[in-house]
Amino acid sequence: MVELARSGLSRNEVARRAEVSTATVSRVAAAAGVAFDRSRTKNATKAKVADAKARRAQLSLDLLDDVEHVRSVLRGTDRPQGLMHSARAVSELVNSHTQLVAVDASDDTDLDHSKSMLGMIFTGIQTWHTGQQEGGQQ
Repeated sequence: MVELARSGLSRNEVARRAEVSTATVSRVAAAAGVAFDRSRTKNATKAKVADAKARRAQLSLDLLDDVEHVRSVLRGTDRPQGLMHSARAVSELVNSHTQLVAVDASDDTDLDHSKSMLGMIFTGIQTWHTGQQEGGQQ
């Protein structure tokens, strides 16, 4: 099993060939100091995330088409109940569109900003703590 793992096969492929569970392969590989290459999994995950983002973008555009359609229905009805239902539908479709757009509006820049801010807070706490220790306070 260790040799199969060292040969560059995936954990699942080693498990299939050795006819053991993936947990067994992981345990044996870890004990032997062998790590599995996760780059294919990482790339596949990135592709799935990109696909989901594209699907959300298309859905967002489709929702705008739906809003236009319901608005035309809204303008074409005189019945109070029809007006109420159409107005509610427009509102819900616009909210759905807005929520989809918001999901992708904040990319990694927000994450980087958050990490930077946390780093500054941590540095400030360390500085304060060091000052407390030097001043004889704890």
